[in-house]
Amino acid sequence: MAEPRRTSQIPKRKYTQKKLLVSVWWTSAGVIHYSILKSGQTITADIYCQQLQTMKEELAAKQPRSVNRSRPLLLHDNARPHTAQQTTTKVDELRL
Repeated sequence: MAEPRRTSQIPKRKYTQKKLLVSVWWTSAGVIHYSILKSGQTITADIYCQQLQTMKEELAAKQPRSVNRSRPLLLHDNARPHTAQQTTTKVDELRL
């Protein structure tokens, strides 16, 4: 009778997941702005409004025609930070 195969068991490494949250703003011409949030940090209305302001400034520098039209096109989902009153006020203020 054949002896059972012996396999050396190597313990698997325990990886700690470090999740990052990356916000990317782009147009058909390419990336306008991106930001990486700190580990464990989430998008709030305050952070989203700061990102809107930064994105608008970078858009004005990189593609001024996009900013100078009657109103640039902004598509975002209906996540809470995107629909908060503070955010809608900021979007109106920036004329996005």
